[in-house]
Amino acid sequence: MGTIKPYDVDTMRVKASQRIHTMFRNVPFIYIKYKDTFAEGYCQYKDGLIVTFTVWYRDMLICTSVEEVTSQHEKAMEYINSIPETPWAS
Repeated sequence: MGTIKPYDVDTMRVKASQRIHTMFRNVPFIYIKYKDTFAEGYCQYKDGLIVTFTVWYRDMLICTSVEEVTSQHEKAMEYINSIPETPWAS
């Protein structure tokens, strides 16, 4: 008895790849591992920041467009830059 898949996995892998490369368009290294229900990825920015992520195919069926989202790298850099160089100094 086989599994019933609600969507074409090959099509969803292409859509996941497009979404991931749109989200991380300025990243020099992106690695994506495709599964039957999701794509898991890893990317590394020039400054060494590493981001891991998961794109669920079912979520892509709900969201039809790629949203403009503040990237995780931008959020991380904002946090890093908000820390004083000498936090123990008064």
